[in-house]
Amino acid sequence: MTPALMYDDGRAAAEAEQVNAAGEQQGAKAGYQRMQRSWALPKLRWLLNHYPHAAENGWRLAHQNDVINSRLVGHEVPTDTSNALKTGADAAQVTWPEPVLAALEIPRVMLPDLVLPGTVIGQVCAAAAAETGLSEGTAVVAGMTDGCAAQLGSGATAVGSY
Repeated sequence: MTPALMYDDGRAAAEAEQVNAAGEQQGAKAGYQRMQRSWALPKLRWLLNHYPHAAENGWRLAHQNDVINSRLVGHEVPTDTSNALKTGADAAQVTWPEPVLAALEIPRVMLPDLVLPGTVIGQVCAAAAAETGLSEGTAVVAGMTDGCAAQLGSGATAVGSY
């Protein structure tokens, strides 16, 4: 539909300012001070600025893991809350911040459903089994980002822990 925007693509500087203004309270609640221009929510706003009919044409945001998981199960899948953090998801409530999305004119239909990491989101389909050598029917489980996984692995799970 358009060339993919790489993870570190920084073209959405103006949109990041918009997102930060609209989502200041949500960002503070989520534990970050400012969304960066390379994060998914500013980039989605950038895409909508440059492709205003994207939602009407059925475009949906997909993180890298969502693309892989969808190919494994053969249909769209929900995304995990850790990958969705930089898209503005409220990980504690497992919801999208509807007021922020409305202020940014981002149609909710463009965003995947949310699940917690560790949730079974499907099974390896026949086509993916043939392509990958994985056993058909193997559970596909929502994962999490490398940073979140590293934090859990380190045991730093509460304020002051290290």
